[in-house]
Amino acid sequence: MKGPVLVMLLLCVLSGGVYALREKEREGLAAVQEKPHSVQVTLLEVGRDGQLRKSVHQEVIWAMEDFWSEYKGYQLVDMNAKEVIFEKRQ
Repeated sequence: MKGPVLVMLLLCVLSGGVYALREKEREGLAAVQEKPHSVQVTLLEVGRDGQLRKSVHQEVIWAMEDFWSEYKGYQLVDMNAKEVIFEKRQ
């Protein structure tokens, strides 16, 4: 008798956690920024000869989808609120 009760209790706890996560996602999606976000983008490119080229520039992010698609060929190395570092190996 204890087995089915424990399973039901576990399912209730897990489904409550999933519901809370979905609500948190909806709140995050509903939050719209009034102005664009500016970040420093560092691009590290490693050539076939092993030579490292580094370029740094400031970029204004209007839409995250556009930002990520612009660096589709790069791998994300590190990211915080002020800086994003990408790497590409030839």
